[in-house]
Amino acid sequence: MFTSYPEIYAYYKRVTEQYQNKNLRILKTDSYNESGQAPDFVEPLAPILANGNTVTCIEIDDKTRQLAADRFPNLSIQQGDIRTWKGEYDLIMDFSTIDHVENWKDVLKLYKVNAPKLSVVVWLANETQGGDKQYWFCHDEFAHMMKEIYGEYKEKILYRMSPIKRLVHFVA
Repeated sequence: MFTSYPEIYAYYKRVTEQYQNKNLRILKTDSYNESGQAPDFVEPLAPILANGNTVTCIEIDDKTRQLAADRFPNLSIQQGDIRTWKGEYDLIMDFSTIDHVENWKDVLKLYKVNAPKLSVVVWLANETQGGDKQYWFCHDEFAHMMKEIYGEYKEKILYRMSPIKRLVHFVA
């Protein structure tokens, strides 16, 4: 388990590196890391994923999307919403995007329609909503839906904000 956000983002980088050169069609569900708005310790992940793969980033916020597209003109960074996006991919990578939408169960189901494999990082707790448009889903409910939709999966607790609030990485 990690003790700081720089450690978490270093973990995100290691996760992306394991998918390099796999000839995969990957959907990354945001472009925040690529936009230049993040703290200095946050590395852009899409260029790493694009090494030996076809990567599409979708971003709901036009300013963030445009900043990312300006910084990485060779990447496919498109305006889009994870609640409605459709496409054919081998893998979806969601680094804490799903926990910004209330209808997360529908999003998980749509992810499965779009790709057979998923790597998702999500904040979990026993509350329904925190601040700054951040939703906190019940761990047991989220894990149950992962099992129902994807079957077998692995999970790793990355960070504990409090005894009940934690950041968890699920891979299916």
